[in-house]
This record gives sequence, structure tokens and C-alpha cells, in this order.
Amino acid sequence: PMENEGMELPQEQTELQPAEEQEMEQPAELTELQPEEEQMLPEQPEQTEEPAGEEKENKLQQLWCTAKEKCAALVQKLRALIPEKTVKEETVEETAAESTKDEHSVEENADNNTEVEACVEEVTEDESAEEVGVEEMTLETAEEDTAVEEAEENSGQEELSVEELFADEIPEAVPVKKLKPLHLGLMIAGGVVLLALLVFVILHALGVNLKPKANDVLYHKVYTADDQKLERRADTVIATLGDDELTVSELQLYYIDSIYAFYTQNQYYLDYMGLDMYAPLSEQSCTLDPTMTWEQYFLDAAVKNWQSYALVGILAEENGFVVSTEIQEQIDSMADQLESIAVAYGYADANDYLSTEMAPGVTKETYLHFNEVYYVCNEYLKTFYEQDYPTEIQIRNFYELNKETFRQNGIEPNMGLISDVRHILIQPIGGTVSEDGTETVYSEEEWATALSEATRILEAWKAGEATEDSFATMANTYSEDGGSNTIGGLYEAIDPFSSYVPEFLNWAVDGSRQVGDTDIVKTTYGYHIMYFVGGEDYFNYVVGEQLVADRIQKKLSKVKEEYTLDMNFKKVVLCEPLK
Repeated sequence: PMENEGMELPQEQTELQPAEEQEMEQPAELTELQPEEEQMLPEQPEQTEEPAGEEKENKLQQLWCTAKEKCAALVQKLRALIPEKTVKEETVEETAAESTKDEHSVEENADNNTEVEACVEEVTEDESAEEVGVEEMTLETAEEDTAVEEAEENSGQEELSVEELFADEIPEAVPVKKLKPLHLGLMIAGGVVLLALLVFVILHALGVNLKPKANDVLYHKVYTADDQKLERRADTVIATLGDDELTVSELQLYYIDSIYAFYTQNQYYLDYMGLDMYAPLSEQSCTLDPTMTWEQYFLDAAVKNWQSYALVGILAEENGFVVSTEIQEQIDSMADQLESIAVAYGYADANDYLSTEMAPGVTKETYLHFNEVYYVCNEYLKTFYEQDYPTEIQIRNFYELNKETFRQNGIEPNMGLISDVRHILIQPIGGTVSEDGTETVYSEEEWATALSEATRILEAWKAGEATEDSFATMANTYSEDGGSNTIGGLYEAIDPFSSYVPEFLNWAVDGSRQVGDTDIVKTTYGYHIMYFVGGEDYFNYVVGEQLVADRIQKKLSKVKEEYTLDMNFKKVVLCEPLK
């Protein structure tokens, strides 16, 4: 076994090899006992009469039983003389020597047994078995007594000889072999490897994947890489869909876009989501999907966005869609605009600007392709919505088919409008700050002064052109709302679920509102001079948009079945978006 394990044989084994070929000296008692057995067998006297058959057979059985009992008694006496041996660590030389003696003793004992069996056979086959048997038992008894006396007198020297004589009845002590630390370590390591392989095979048989596949966003725990690695892999293709390819450099644009889109929509709720935009995203668990980090979440969103754009592009091409002249001019002029912006900010060219401001490896060509896909796909979807927008009857029928789902999301008929409005905010002047510092309390006179100013501005607008543009100009001039006083006081897509102050919201979504309506509304912020830009029924808007989305999704599903995404997250590397 040690040779099989690659271990060296103990040196003592090689020294004992010549000794195995030499004859071991037999104990004196054993050499003397053998000739006595041969000499003490008497000559068989001639038998004149042969006993009857039954008497002869009975006497032979009695003699055989008596011989067995005496042999058993002799064995018990000899065993009593053998001291109990404890297993100790012996040297390799002593162990090997005892093994050699045991082998010779066993051979000698076997020879003795053979001689005894021959004698018994001769006695059994002899016609004068009765007389010979009696004399033989007498001689054996005397011989046994002699052996016991000699064993008692020379117990110190004869114990080993007697033990060797009955080696086949006494268990042999197994020598304890010591393993070297290196060998023991190798055996333990091998056991661990075998156990790991066994666990792997069991889990694999149960369908458990220990390592995510390359098309799984969880393939890497961290995707963020240094600038050099991003530049080296800039042109590496990580995904294909039909004839479209996604490279590492273009992925950075979709990745950054997904992060900023999420931030724009949820900037007031980031703390509740446990998202710190300025900490490594790979070290933050995503609360929206606990199986991912935020880095993996935004990467997954980026890949899905690219896939959606690629599918829409294929659908647009199959339907022969061509962008409008206006959009095409914007796409063509973008290259020159990039160069101008780069020079204005002190960069050598557009490539230098994009690689520094966006992500390492991003080039002008990459950025232009990204924007061209965006413009073409959005223009196609806009055209599809306009040409295939459902009628009110179709909207009602679609609602009835999906009523339960809409109601679960709070969508029912007669909810009001989704609208666009402009406003001019006039705040009271003065006021007293509350003791806890959370609000400012204005007096009635201060509120009256603010209302007087708001009324004056509204009357001045009515006395002038009284158009949306003139209202926008006055908003930029008089409004104290920092969020809108540079864009004509405009707020868009205000719906019944928007988070505006109640007075402002209720006026904006009122179903009776008409284009061009104006009014003055008081809120905790001050007086708002309102202008209704336009709107539509919120119920029809939501259900209609969902119906159009359902139609486009069915078309995209057919394209998706034909053009599958081949994604390899193994090759993906990402930039630090807020570096």
C-alpha cells in the first residue's frame, strides 16, 4: 500500500531480505520433541484375533474422543503460560524479525500437524488399533506432561517458542507505522479534493449550478475595471442580436444611461432604497432584487435596453421605416457638434472628450451610433403610436378584458386629466419663522400684498397678447419658482397621482379644464397664476397607452423569437459612472 501511495519503503525492510533466505534455529524443545514422537511410537504387535466389528468401532470412537479432550487440555495449559502482550511502538527491525520468526514457526507447526495427522491415519487404518491406541495415548500423555514441565521451568525463554508453535491460534499484533507529515498532508488534501468532487457531482445531478453561466448577469461579482482594461477591451463584442453587435465601449453608454434614468425617476427615494450613488455599486446589495448588487442591476437594465432598441430597429427596417428629414439632419450634424464641444472644453478632439467625460474607450463613432439608434427607434415608435392609436371604443373593450388588472393599479373611468400647465409663483414677503424652524408664518397683510401682485400680473397678461408664449415670458420674468422660471413656468404630464401640493394638483387635473384657462390658486408656497396648456382624459390615456404597448410588444415578441440574444457576461467590464 505504501508503494501505491508513492511513499518510500522503510530502510529496515531491505536489510531483512537476506535474513528471510536463512534457516531460523528452532527452539531446543521443538527439535527434541520431533524425534521423540517418532521413537516413542512402539512397534505394532501381531494380532491373532480381530475384535468384533461393533466393539472395534466403539473403542476407536472412545479413543478419538479421549485424544481430543487431552489435546484441548494441553492447549489450555499452554495458553495460560503465554503472557498478555500490549501493542507498543517497536522499531522496524524488531517487527520485521518477529514476522520472520512467525513465518518459520507456522511452517514448523504445519509440519508437526502433518506428522500427527499421519500417525492418526496409520492408527486408524491398522487392524490392531485398540492396543496401539491405548499405548499411543499413554505416550502422548507422558509427552504432554514433559512439555508442560519444561515450559514452566523455562517460561522466560520458552514463551516465544510456544507462542510461535500456536501462532495460528493467537492473533498477530499489527505493528503501527508512522506516516511522514508530508505524506499525511498529501493524503488529507487528496481526501478533500475527492470530497469536493463528490459534492460537485451530487449538486450537478440535482441541477444546482455552482457557477453561473456566461449569459447570466451574476457571472462576475464585480465588473468595474481600470481605464487600461476598458481601453483594451473597447472593441470586444459581448452581445449579438441578428446583425447587430454590442461592444464593450457602447455598453458603457447604455450602462451610464440606465443609471441616470433611474436617478432622475427616483432621486427623492434613493435613501429609502439604500442606494448611495457615490459609493461602489458592486458593494451595495440591490433592494429591488436581493440576488444582485446595484452594479449587476444596472448592467442587466443596460443589456435589456440595448436588446429592446435592437429589436425595434429590426422591426423598423422590416417595415421599411425611414426617419424624417428633420431627424436625419440632427443625426448628421451631431459629429460637428461633438468636435465643437470638445474644443470648447479644452480637449484635443471628440475622442479625447468622450473617453474622458463618458468612459475610457468611448469614441466619436461609438457615440454617434448610440444616438442614431436612439433617434431612429424613438421616431419609429412615435409614428407607430400615431398611425395605430386605438379608438375610444377599442380602449373600453381592452379595459373590460383586463379590468381586474387595471383596478388593482387604481385605474378606473372618470379620474380626471393628465395635463400640461404653466404657472407664475408669487410668494408673500416677510413672515415669521416658527419656533421649530420648519415653516414661515405670514400675516394676513402679507398674504394680501402677494395676492394683489399676482392679480396685477394676470391682468397685465390679459391686457397684452394673452397667448401661451406671452405667459411663458412673464413666468420667466416674475415667477419665484426656481424649478420652472427658466422654462416659462412649464410642468408637463401632471396626473392624478402626481406629488404636487393638493390645490395646485386639483386645478391641473380637473376634467372640466379647457385650453387657455387661467386662474390664481393659493398654496402653502404662495399664489400661483395658472395657465392650462392642454390635457386628455387620464383613463383613456393610460388604457390607450397600454393597448398600444401591448400591440407593439406582440410584434417585438415575434421578432424576438426569430432573433435571439447571444450575451457573454464573461467578457464584460464596466466603468465607474460617477468617477
